[in-house]
Amino acid sequence: MGDLFAFTGNPFVDGGLWGLMEWLSVKDPADIDIQQLEEVFEEITDLYTTDMWKKLMYSLFPNNKITNPAYSGREKEEYFNRTSVELKLRLW
Repeated sequence: MGDLFAFTGNPFVDGGLWGLMEWLSVKDPADIDIQQLEEVFEEITDLYTTDMWKKLMYSLFPNNKITNPAYSGREKEEYFNRTSVELKLRLW
């Protein structure tokens, strides 16, 4: 599945890719496959909603619906769920 992931030269994107590779215990982004992503998807997306990550999320995604206080809890949850589904559809 060599065309799914590759280093881009963008330090933020590549940093995320390195983190994903470490999480999956693979040495090359070409070694990541869809089944591995399915197995860890919920665990990784749940990580971003923990209290520990909240402050970091404000720095990484300012004015995003997840971090913007103008959006209610329900709107944030719907946005996060919709985004998760869209990501899954793009990958599969």
